[in-house]
Amino acid sequence: MSKKKFFFDSRRLKLSTSTKNEVNDKIVAKEKISKIRQNYRDDRKKDVKKHDNYDITSLGYIYLNEHREIREYYRKIAWELPTLSKFSISYEPPKKSQVLKFRYTSYFGEKHPAESKVTLEILLSNLTLTPTERHKLIILAGPRYNPLTDILKFSCELFPYRIQNKKYLNEQLHKLIKEAKDTSDTFEDIPQDFRHVKSKHRLVFPKEWIKR
Repeated sequence: MSKKKFFFDSRRLKLSTSTKNEVNDKIVAKEKISKIRQNYRDDRKKDVKKHDNYDITSLGYIYLNEHREIREYYRKIAWELPTLSKFSISYEPPKKSQVLKFRYTSYFGEKHPAESKVTLEILLSNLTLTPTERHKLIILAGPRYNPLTDILKFSCELFPYRIQNKKYLNEQLHKLIKEAKDTSDTFEDIPQDFRHVKSKHRLVFPKEWIKR
């Protein structure tokens, strides 16, 4: 009868028995497994060294990510945009009575203090004023009037909401028009001052300088 040997198995945490031959077989199997693993590690190191120069650079990865992003938007154009056609609204040009033009600025993804700012633009010729009233309104508007474009421009950011600033600009414009139509003082003795306007002189490139 073969002699048995006691040993402690750390995985099963219990006392087990095994013969001498079984212990030798386990040691040999363990050595073979460790040798196979070591050979695998060596092969991996050789492959890494062999293909190290075939990898793309960091700039190449940036271009690759940009290409993936572009392809994602192409997929959205192909599959998602057609589903939004039912929400489309036909464009209606402004009527002749709609002479006021309001402009806003939106900052996507963040809150900005300039979002409440409203800019009002109006073509002075659309107000149908007499020459005397037009002269007085230009004097009252000051640097807010541009004689090159014939546009009155006002802006307001006094209030936290756009609708409040828009209403304030509308009220100020009505007050300005009302004051311009007041004939008690026509400001005819005051000349118009356009020093705030700086015209841009565009130079024409001489055709003689072009090499043929």
